[in-house]
Amino acid sequence: MSVVQRSGNCMKKLVSVASPRGYLAIDSTINGKAWGGIRFQKEISETEILRMAHAMTLKFGFSGIPQGGAKAVIIGDPDAPHSDRLNELIRFGRKIRPFLHEGSFNPAGDMGTSNADIEYMLRSLNVEKQLSNYRSSLSGFYTAVSVAAGAASAMQHSGKSLRDASVVIDGFGSVGSNLAMILTNLGAKVIGIGNSSGAVYQPGGIRLYRFVRFLKGYGPAAIQAYPDGVPLTTDQLISLPADIVCPCSIHYRIRSRNADTIQARIVCAGSNLPVTSQAESHLMDKGVLCLPHFITNCGGVLGGTMEFASIPVRKIQSIIYTKIKSATSQLLLMSEELRVPCAEIAEAVAQNSFKVMKRRAGSPGLKEHLMRLIVNTHHMRLLPQALVGAIAPIYFKGAIAKISPDNFYS
Repeated sequence: MSVVQRSGNCMKKLVSVASPRGYLAIDSTINGKAWGGIRFQKEISETEILRMAHAMTLKFGFSGIPQGGAKAVIIGDPDAPHSDRLNELIRFGRKIRPFLHEGSFNPAGDMGTSNADIEYMLRSLNVEKQLSNYRSSLSGFYTAVSVAAGAASAMQHSGKSLRDASVVIDGFGSVGSNLAMILTNLGAKVIGIGNSSGAVYQPGGIRLYRFVRFLKGYGPAAIQAYPDGVPLTTDQLISLPADIVCPCSIHYRIRSRNADTIQARIVCAGSNLPVTSQAESHLMDKGVLCLPHFITNCGGVLGGTMEFASIPVRKIQSIIYTKIKSATSQLLLMSEELRVPCAEIAEAVAQNSFKVMKRRAGSPGLKEHLMRLIVNTHHMRLLPQALVGAIAPIYFKGAIAKISPDNFYS
């Protein structure tokens, strides 16, 4: 294992592991701690893992959750047999155990892993953790809620509603499958769905219950054999004539080589870093709106934190949808008024919010001391869950960063 320490705003540490091959990037910390998922991915560069870790910092900053940003990647197949992935996860965890033991890296489930897998790994390594940190299994659902909220806001900004929208979803894992269901229930028409094995297109809209039953019966690899649809490659999928394309799979799904083929007018992602910077510039020139991914996919971290605070699932869903839809609307209006790209405004607001949280954590006032006391007491199960669940929504409703000129220019 090699550790590279760097300074500046980009990152703090990059840990490279030889066997199994992988990386741990810690972009930022609050009180010496950082949080992020451990995922399986077939390939990734050091630059890309660093950007993923920085995206977590932005996500926490925007969400108002006082945690540093990190990300870990094991080079491997996220669709490999579960037992193989679990063994590799434990081997990787053993290599980065010092960071796990001291709490400087607090992992969560990600692509190819679940919170249950993370908990099993930590138990295997004898790393003491509160089991309540890993009780949520709804991260994909919460992420899908924030993606749907961003899509609804973007359609509203264009003078339409989700009921007028045709949608393509690239990636049908936990996020993509929940997103398809949510958007369909909101009246949108999902016309294309893809996974790592291919894609399917149904111009009149995919009948989700029938589609899901087919995949359960024949397996995800049989997606192109779905009898009601037209088989496509994944590149053909994201090029379909739709109002919205939702990348929910690997990073940099849209690159310079395929950006010109995008016909959708809105890119609303459930994945991290869905578009390269060069492709995003090209799409902007074409008039395509690329919503900031760390806003549209922040539902997972928000929902997991709210679940820890004993807020009921339906209430969590309502808070995420309402707050992200409102924040995205404010962002689009401000971008239009200032003639500044959405991403530039969102990144500045998120970074400023993170700096404020870090400063307050280092020099806590009465409010911060009180919040820390409540969290620690709840962590030890000394407060009634019903009481915490009743008062926690007040905090979360005010936690998300406010999109305003003051927060942009400060």
